[in-house]
Amino acid sequence: NTLLALEHPAIATTYIEGVGTQEGFLARSFDGAKAITLDARAEKAYYQLCVQVKTWRGENPDARIHVLGSGFSRGGESYAILTRLIHERGIRDPTGAAVEYNEDGVLTRISWPDLPLLDPPGSIPTAGFIIDPVGTGRYDTERRLPASNVGLVQLTSWLEPRDHFSSTQHAPFGLSDQGRVANFRIPGAHSDLGGSYHVDGVGRVVYNMQVDYFRTVLGGLELEKVPEATDPRMYVAHSSEQHLYGLWPDHEFRAAGERIVHQKLGPSCRQVAAPDICLREPIDWRLADGLVFRHVEPTRHPGGVDAKIETAQAALDAMYKRDTGFFDSLVTQTRIPMRAEALQTVDDFEFDTALRRIAAGALAGPPSGSLGDVLRRASGYMTGQVAETIKGFDVEAAFQRLTTAALRNDPAGMQAATRLYASTPLGMAMQTGGAATRLASYIAKRGAPEEAAEAVLPHERNTPLPPQPRPGVQMPGLGP
Repeated sequence: NTLLALEHPAIATTYIEGVGTQEGFLARSFDGAKAITLDARAEKAYYQLCVQVKTWRGENPDARIHVLGSGFSRGGESYAILTRLIHERGIRDPTGAAVEYNEDGVLTRISWPDLPLLDPPGSIPTAGFIIDPVGTGRYDTERRLPASNVGLVQLTSWLEPRDHFSSTQHAPFGLSDQGRVANFRIPGAHSDLGGSYHVDGVGRVVYNMQVDYFRTVLGGLELEKVPEATDPRMYVAHSSEQHLYGLWPDHEFRAAGERIVHQKLGPSCRQVAAPDICLREPIDWRLADGLVFRHVEPTRHPGGVDAKIETAQAALDAMYKRDTGFFDSLVTQTRIPMRAEALQTVDDFEFDTALRRIAAGALAGPPSGSLGDVLRRASGYMTGQVAETIKGFDVEAAFQRLTTAALRNDPAGMQAATRLYASTPLGMAMQTGGAATRLASYIAKRGAPEEAAEAVLPHERNTPLPPQPRPGVQMPGLGP
């Protein structure tokens, strides 16, 4: 929005929506999974560039053209495709071009006139700032950055666990090409870098880094930064595998212990002797020598807080004031799907309280009874009390998850979705065997029947509950 608001005679700005932004559910889901429209969106950006260059050349035939771009996730890959189109085609004359769009504004067809080029191939210098580019679904599209790309910063999320979100390595890690190209590892999940979460300390730093880069490339033009959080709790790596109800596979990440990166940059990499190290093309120094290079100088952010920081900190305060209980500890120490939803259910439906009631009723029975008798009494109590507590389970949502997994061509996700009701804590809570297992563990931890009073609700007795230990395996972010 800051760039779009610029009123500068020598700068034109456009924004192209990313994949998976269509109105229709099926089109949005399929495009989000397979990135079918990735090339079309880059083609739309190229056409708009040609139209703008034609306008500028009409005002000043000697105008020199430079392109500065940015993109997050698949948007970073769209930027790479655009740089190749500019490098290989040059700037075409759009006069008389026939362009068609669908109802979502996605370019579906373009026919170019046979006119002389406005600029020859390889003559337009480009630079860019790409944030955790992910090429899922489009590895066969040529995305290798060309020699006319004379400046690049890539930021790579180093704590993104989802196997389907492996990072495209468009540039070597660290500094390269005499400091004109950089790729830095940033601690955080994929969308932490993109600033997508409510607790967005990492995303704010990334955004301000991009502002500094753009400001330098644009000759010191003032661009507005955002406040950065001073509360360390705002800097977290979210458990992004909990998206899609915890069905995202993360086996490769857990096996490697770090983010999975690749160099699948398109067909040209198959012609490289060592395709595993296929990276960008070397910079065209004859083109670069005609430019003035500057070091990026960080500027101060405005300080203070904004509304989003305030609400995020309020949520963190509320989370840290809440005492974790038995159910929290149980859920955070497992790898079952829907862990985040189960923890939210604890708050929404007081499920942990219900389990404490069950344990209290079970332990309050005759001490001479067997463990089986205790569990049978607890199961009976479960039927009468807890079923009402968790009545909010949404069966239609389970079918929606199955549909999403099918659209993503994810057999493991489809199998997990079909077993969703029985495998989640809520589903197990509705089954006597699952409840009995958890109660057996809880009773074993609580000790003798004489300690049953410890499990009743706070308002039912005068002695306060002892503080429960925090699980220790969760980052401060709630859920994904």
